[in-house]
Parts: sequence; structure tokens; C-alpha cells
Amino acid sequence: MNKQVWIEKALGLGIQEFEIYQSTTVEKEMTWFQGQMDTLVSSKVTGTSIRGIVDGKMANMALEEIDDSMCETVLKSLIEQAHIISNEETDSLRKPEPIEYAKKDVTWNMA
Repeated sequence: MNKQVWIEKALGLGIQEFEIYQSTTVEKEMTWFQGQMDTLVSSKVTGTSIRGIVDGKMANMALEEIDDSMCETVLKSLIEQAHIISNEETDSLRKPEPIEYAKKDVTWNMA
């Protein structure tokens, strides 16, 4: 997913604020039978959530498989979703905030 392409397309379609969040989950599962490995299953899934503000209404979507060819279709669907919202309040996304990492000294004690 080329995030810059998605952001530019979203803004070009009239989405006033746009956010992309992705997380990747990696899992490995093994089963053993009579002291030997019976099965090994490995998976890697990247989940993508997008949300945007259209005419003051926030809409969001969660996608498991995504590529740039889906960009316009998905964003138009997000816009349609925002237009159906009947809430009278105006929504906004949180502004980016700096992240501070605590620096810790790690000491290993090997007895």
C-alpha cells in the first residue's frame, strides 16, 4: 500500500481529514504427536484501518487485504458511509502528537 497515493486521492475526492492505521500480526502454531512435530502453520496478516472526515462526519473502514488498485473504490465507499451518518455533531481527527520513549538501562545478571 502506497500511503501517499491514498492520502492524495482521499484529499482529491473531498475527504477533509484522512488517517491510515496498519498493524501486522505474525503467528506460528505447532502441534506435536508422539514426540515429533505433526503440523506447522505460519501466518502473517496486515490489517488496515482508514478513517476520514467528510462534511464534518467521520467514517471508517477496516480492511484485511488491500492494494493501490482498490484506492478509489474504497475511498468512494468511505465517502458514501460518511453521508449516511445522521449525527448533527461535527467530528475531527486528533492531531499527531510527539511520542517520547523512555530510555532504560538493561542489566543482565547471569548466575
